[in-house]
This record gives sequence, C-alpha cells and structure tokens, in this order.
Amino acid sequence: MLAIDLDPQGNLAVGLGVDPREIRKTTFRLLMDDAPDMDQYIQKIKPNLDLIPNALEP
Repeated sequence: MLAIDLDPQGNLAVGLGVDPREIRKTTFRLLMDDAPDMDQYIQKIKPNLDLIPNALEP
C-alpha cells in the first residue's frame, strides 16, 4: 500500500514515525518537479506500507 501525505504540515508522516526534519523529498516537491523519479520520493515504513511524506518547507 502506498500512502501519500498531502497535508502541508506532514501529519501523516509524523503519525507513521517519520521525523519531519529528515524529510528531503516531499509530496510538494514531487508535484512541482517536471519529471520526478518516483522511487526517490517513496519511503518504506514497514512491510506492505510505503509513504510519500510531506513536511513544512524550510
């Protein structure tokens, strides 16, 4: 399953245990990229659960 965090504050990612300070490839950047490599944005959270996280931009 792929979860996509569309919340600008990244609450789904945080709820799944991702440290928002460590997120470099966000959903926002994915949507703004002209030709994204999806594999760079997907983080494995646990077996059968992947995430494209989001976080506040620095």
